Amino acid sequence: MLLTMLSIINTVRDADDKNKSYKNKKDISDLFKKTSDDLYPFRPVYLNWFNSTYLRPRRADKKSLLDLRNEYVIIMPVNAKEDPQFIFELYSDANLVTVCDKGDERDFCDVMVDPINGYWDLPAKTFDMFNKLCEGIHEYKVFIKMDFDIFINKDYLYDVITFMAENSDKRIYFGDNNHVGSEFKQPVMNGKIYAITSLILQDYCSCDIEKPGTGLEDYWFGYTIHNCTDSKNYTLADDIFQYKSHEKEIFHKKYGDYPVKISLGTKR
Repeated sequence: MLLTMLSIINTVRDADDKNKSYKNKKDISDLFKKTSDDLYPFRPVYLNWFNSTYLRPRRADKKSLLDLRNEYVIIMPVNAKEDPQFIFELYSDANLVTVCDKGDERDFCDVMVDPINGYWDLPAKTFDMFNKLCEGIHEYKVFIKMDFDIFINKDYLYDVITFMAENSDKRIYFGDNNHVGSEFKQPVMNGKIYAITSLILQDYCSCDIEKPGTGLEDYWFGYTIHNCTDSKNYTLADDIFQYKSHEKEIFHKKYGDYPVKISLGTKR
């Protein structure tokens, strides 16, 4: 905004006498008292080769996750060593719920679950996390589990949420398909980020699921929802559809594009 105002000032100074009459109508210093709302979307620009005021065309509105806040929720597990302040700033327009271990007294914690001993106990934390969803949140169409150390193109995330919300009458499972053994043919989405439509959560909540032991939480979750839906004997049209993520829009643990280099997360 400041560059725009300085550009206006410079062009006014270089304009001919006719355009310089603007100074008599309004003190240039008043421009610095304007807000961005005053200058957007139409801002006068005075050009010395153009004899009248040129109005910049309206800019296209940027997609905002705020517009979808009633359609989805992001669930983010956070351990005691992670400070999500940066994530809160990065996703300030997202409907984000943090999941902390019991005993974590930090103000940002929204949901508490039983503490775990380490990485290989994450299936138990995921089990508790989704059981909490079964107890309370049902009004959303899309449920997203996202790790603390994720950077994602928010325009892309907007499109993913929109597609899943508009097709929430289907069982859609979004994410990056992990390679699994030949004994299990169904997709298992990588734990950095995966999402399900509300019908899959309803199935999960209706199935008798035992608390898991140690292992990989993303594999456990994928196996669990497929075993659950298989037990319902759905037709092909009602079964789970895989929605493959575009990995070029998702950055896990690090982002690098000159001159910016950022890393997040815990090294195991």
